[in-house]
Amino acid sequence: MRLFGVIVLLTVFASLPAAATINGGEAAQRINERLELLVEMLKDLIAPITVAIFILAGLVYAVSQALDNETRMKGERWSISMVAGAAIGLFMVLAAPFLVDLLFGFGG
Repeated sequence: MRLFGVIVLLTVFASLPAAATINGGEAAQRINERLELLVEMLKDLIAPITVAIFILAGLVYAVSQALDNETRMKGERWSISMVAGAAIGLFMVLAAPFLVDLLFGFGG
């Protein structure tokens, strides 16, 4: 199922340059507007999602402390992984627009 999603995503992004040349750039403008809307939506959602994951990681850590030693270690690893994943996701969403501007700035 994941492979299918990756294939669909790659197909959509591979068709963007062809779609951009239709109607003298009007399609390119619409694609750009949609991508900017997506970026703004992600910026609005990333903070609450990150906070929710941090809270959930804290709950996992707290609950695992009351369990046996093996489960406690697993809970600690899970909570650390959740915090690391949330931090990496936050960094990716916040850094992506700057990286895209940097790359397209030199390319254009």
